[in-house]
Amino acid sequence: MLWDGSSIELFACSPDRERIGHVFGNIPIGHVFLTPADGQQPARGYITEGNDAKAHEDIRVMSQTDADGYTLCALVPLRLLALDPTMRRFLFEAQITTGFRNDQKQQRATLFASDAAYQDASSFALARL
Repeated sequence: MLWDGSSIELFACSPDRERIGHVFGNIPIGHVFLTPADGQQPARGYITEGNDAKAHEDIRVMSQTDADGYTLCALVPLRLLALDPTMRRFLFEAQITTGFRNDQKQQRATLFASDAAYQDASSFALARL
């Protein structure tokens, strides 16, 4: 599974999700995965479709390894995060997952303490463009 390795996950949604989305359930949370280069595999960006993640060519990702892990840079179109590109405000969360190593167990952390960002935006931060 993609989310079992090193990755950065980005989540976003309209602020309306927290106001009315729980009632109607029709305001999605956008979710993309960003993975660093690994061996012969290049850095990539993925979108989620149900329980699957599929590489998406419109997400541009670069990564570089260093002594502490890696540095990753990405350009993600807002539409791939379920956002209207004209929105000036949206809710946002990021999750970092470390991969497995022989001497370390996998770790996950979010910027704004979300427990399940893929389905609950209540801890997301408000972002402004």
